[in-house]
Formats: sequence, structure tokens, C-alpha cells
Amino acid sequence: MSKPALLRERKSDEVDEVASFAERLITIRKQRRLSLDEIAEASGLSKSYLSKVERKQAVPSITTVVKVAKTLRVRVSELLGEPPPDNPILVVRRHQGKKFVAGGSVTNTHEALAANRATKLMEPFLLRPPKSYDASTYDSDSVFSFPGEHFCFVVSGEIEIDFPDRIVRLAPGDSIYFDSEIPHRTRSTDGTPGEILVIIAARRE
Repeated sequence: MSKPALLRERKSDEVDEVASFAERLITIRKQRRLSLDEIAEASGLSKSYLSKVERKQAVPSITTVVKVAKTLRVRVSELLGEPPPDNPILVVRRHQGKKFVAGGSVTNTHEALAANRATKLMEPFLLRPPKSYDASTYDSDSVFSFPGEHFCFVVSGEIEIDFPDRIVRLAPGDSIYFDSEIPHRTRSTDGTPGEILVIIAARRE
């Protein structure tokens, strides 16, 4: 199945978010007068992958979003959409977060809980990890790694986080805090999609 076909089968709101992200990436990159080669070199992502993201033929992972935002020196929220003026108290009702990534060889759905706040030190998300990934490989589509710190609190489901040297299993109510630069990937293990509150703090120069 081709990537465009894969995108067409996604829910319309998810396809719209992929297209919007690509358009914002192109706009900000051109405003910074940066080439894809320069973005790829600075972010550690491949030029071919970034080109597919800009052409709406690949769905960006949260790692991609964070790395590109850091390279462009913008906040993640700016790549997710132009936020309104900050409100000192931001309330997001259930299911009203901004779903912005779902894809790769595995499906991770991230729901941004503070996308409408431009100025913040943390990026909170609800993560609904896949029920499986290829245990025989540690491929780039399923593995996340970026400069910063990571906090996860399991809301529902049985969760497994796979690090290079260990596997950590978590149940509802459990939490974990770790350096985001440690490569990691997450999956649901009890046969039903789990849900994790994830808070990341990317290191800024």
C-alpha cells in the first residue's frame, strides 16, 4: 500500500493535521531561509523523510515534531497550529486535545493537551500506544529519542516501555521519569489500547 493511500484511509481530521503540519513546516523553514539539507543535518533526520513529510506522504512522529521545532527554534505548538494569545488558565475538556500524529510502521496517537498555549516549559500529551511492534528490530519508526526529560503516568491499560538495556512494565497508576535521549518505544500489552499521560520538557539552547 502506498503512503498516499495510507493517508487517504486515515480519519479526515488526522489527514488534515498531517497536511497542516506540512504546510506550517514549509512556511517556517522558508521564513528561516533553511534548506531541507540544513534541517536534516541539524535535526539528525534524513532529508528523504523530511521531504516526504513536507509532501504529506509521511506522518511525523512526536520525535520528528520535537526535533524539527528545536532546529527551527520554535515551540512545538507553533508547528501544530498558530495559537491564540496565552490565557493564564488553560482548560482542555476530554477529547478536545489536538490529535496530530499517528503513523509510521506502528500507530501512535498523541493528543496535545496544551497546543493552544504558546508559552510553556512543558509539552503534555495523551499517548495511546500501539498494541504491538516488531520485537526483532529496533527501527526508527517506533523508537523515540530527543534531548529533554520525559514523565509518563499510566491512565489505563497495561504498558510496556522498551529501552536498549531493559523493558519496564507499568500498570494503571504507575509512573516513570527518564532522560528522553535514551532510545525508547512504548506499546500496550493487555490486548486493548492503553492511555498514558506524557509530559516532556525539551532542552532548549
